[in-house]
Amino acid sequence: TLERNRMRYSQAYPFVKETLMALRAAGIPVVVISDGPMYMVLARAKQTGLDELVDHIYALETVEPTGLSDEDMAAGRKLVSQMMGTAVKCTFTVLSKHCKKPNPGGLQEPMTDFGVIAPTRVLFVGDSPKKDGGVAQAVGAGFIWTPYGLYSLSPRARVLVDQKMNPEGSAPKMINQTGGPFMPTVFPPMLAAAPYFAAVLDHLGKEATVSTGTILPPSASATATKNCVGH
Repeated sequence: TLERNRMRYSQAYPFVKETLMALRAAGIPVVVISDGPMYMVLARAKQTGLDELVDHIYALETVEPTGLSDEDMAAGRKLVSQMMGTAVKCTFTVLSKHCKKPNPGGLQEPMTDFGVIAPTRVLFVGDSPKKDGGVAQAVGAGFIWTPYGLYSLSPRARVLVDQKMNPEGSAPKMINQTGGPFMPTVFPPMLAAAPYFAAVLDHLGKEATVSTGTILPPSASATATKNCVGH
């Protein structure tokens, strides 16, 4: 029932498709980095039509649950296999479960794949200041917050989300690519807060000076350029 409802009602947030079309017309590579399991992300991308507007999708490997009956496990594996076969119009890469945000591995891999050397050439857009902002902070990329997803809910819902993912220590430590622990130590400042998704376009093709306390390290150039890899 959950999957039927998701496939029936899943759709892109306002201005997302228009923004992605503008980025594609400008020749700017765009990738999706998701904490969801790849089989689910592929199905959602196909359902919303976003697979036609992005260059690549990065999402997590499937971690099987424990404590289920053999019958339920078999049914689950069959569903995952079917959804992994979703015919999308972009390429995709399955990431290790350890790359769950705010672990920077999920952004480091596409930066390598797309030949991006300087993190200041990356504009990372996300709806979670702590998870998405933490990734940007870790690699020194520009970060723009778009208040969609869970953060578009009630104030109490936002408090619950913050309690679940708290960089100051209440959340379990993530594992970085070298096998060591990683967790942002501060609430990451941001390049800008976009009131709507299309406002992201305002930061392309021009220098975007970042205020004091930026997520960019002192050695980095505080600019966002046309060569961007987006979230």
